[in-house]
Order: sequence, then structure tokens, then C-alpha cells
Amino acid sequence: MDFVAPHFDNRETYTGPTAEVMVLSTPHAGAEAVCSLLYNNGIGTPHEYFQPYHSLPALARQVGLAEITSDNMHRITAFLKMKRSRGGWFSYNLHASHHGIWRTFRPSLDAAEMLDGSVLLYCRRGDLMAQTAACYIAHRIEIGMNTTADEELAGLLQTFDEDLCVRLHQVLLRQRTMADQIFDQEQRRFREVQVLNQEDTWSERCRQIAQVLPIHDARIPPVSVRTDLKQLVLEQMRSSEAVLEVSDGPR
Repeated sequence: MDFVAPHFDNRETYTGPTAEVMVLSTPHAGAEAVCSLLYNNGIGTPHEYFQPYHSLPALARQVGLAEITSDNMHRITAFLKMKRSRGGWFSYNLHASHHGIWRTFRPSLDAAEMLDGSVLLYCRRGDLMAQTAACYIAHRIEIGMNTTADEELAGLLQTFDEDLCVRLHQVLLRQRTMADQIFDQEQRRFREVQVLNQEDTWSERCRQIAQVLPIHDARIPPVSVRTDLKQLVLEQMRSSEAVLEVSDGPR
């Protein structure tokens, strides 16, 4: 879901305190399904608001800014207040690579009393090979004319782009290290913390979220790629010496 779109704005006036939910993640670590579950339970409108290439420019356009500076970022913060749910929940998906931008916004968010340290949900995926495979498939689909036809998609993946796979794997290695460091740093200010492992069953992850949030509806399925396509890419990765050189393997 593109939660930055105006359709998801909560235009009702809300003047109460904010309850914060940070969903810390890396690409294809399960955060999208978690964010959908939060949204469908009224726990804010979680989105990658601090992503610099799409979300922040989209936010800037909606508030009439040609660029975002330290003098006008309070207008973005005021807009984000409309992304709170009726109960005051402000939830957001923070990729490790967005943390620096989030820290730039933090004084403005603090001044607006948007960060109260309620809940931190860390979506972490131990099997980095499987995470790379998911990222690789997503990139190939995007590069390859956004096709969704099964036979075209399967054909697109038959030709293995080793360089792309190596680059994605290296990026994920760095991002996971960054995310672990951010988690160690940020968890101290939150009253409730949960680590959600992608390898857990969906019902187990829902149970963990329900321990710290009023989650009552677990009908949102986990987002995943087709098993046979992911298996194909995993086999290609395991036969690639270049990928294995930078891989620390599943954990």
C-alpha cells in the first residue's frame, strides 16, 4: 500500500497525545505485511515516510515545498500528524538506510510531540540468501518491463544477473548490520520491544505483535514471492562463486 497517498490521510481533528510505533526493517524482511496489519487494526498509517527518493519528495509536493530544509521541515511534520489514526497512533516503517534522515527530522518530530517511545517492532530476516533472492526477483521484475505474466517472469529469471545479485547481497549485508546497530541504540527509549523474525510463522508473528499492541485481526497474509521462482534464484545463487564470496550464509 502507498500510505503516503492522500487517500490515507486522517483529516479528522485529533488533539490528544501521540503513541509511536517504529517498524524497523530492511528490504524484504516482512515489514510490508506487518504495516498492513497495523493499518487494518487502526494502528496509524505506517509507511516509509523518510525514504528520500519517493516518499519524502511526495510529501514535499503535498505541502507545496520545492525542497526540504531545516527551516521548513516542520511543515512535513505537521502533515505527518494527519497520518495518525483516530487513537493517536503515529506508526512508520524505518529502513536502516533511512535512519540518518529520520535523525534529521527528529528535533521537529520531538517538538511536535510525535515520538513518545511506545512500541518498537524490529522485522529481522536471518536467512540473508532468501532475503537477497526476494530482492533480486523484485528488481528483475521492475527492470524487466514490470511484467507479471508467469511465463514471462520465469523467462526473465532464467538468465542470472550475477553482478546485480552480488550488489544486492552486499547492500543487504550492510543494511542488516546497520539495522542491528540502530536497534541496539533505539530500543532503549521504547517501553515495548519485539523482534519479529521472518522465519517465524505468520501466526507466531501476529501473536508477538498482539502482546504489545491491540491487534485483533490476523487475516493479512505475509507478502511473499512465488516459491518456485524463489527456489530457482536460490539455486542460481548457490552455484555462483561470486555470490558465495560475499555471503555469510543463512543464520
